[in-house]
Amino acid sequence: MKKHIPLIIGISIPILMILFVAGGIYLPGLFIKPGYNFLTDGILKVII
Repeated sequence: MKKHIPLIIGISIPILMILFVAGGIYLPGLFIKPGYNFLTDGILKVII
């Protein structure tokens, strides 16, 4: 089992990094809903 500790750490670090980045991007969108949609409202103002 002691031989496998570096392997477990080496595989778990990238997985944890992916989870933290995905959570940091996804979770704020669940709690805060902006009143202004920058993408569609900005494009419509340019077109109109």
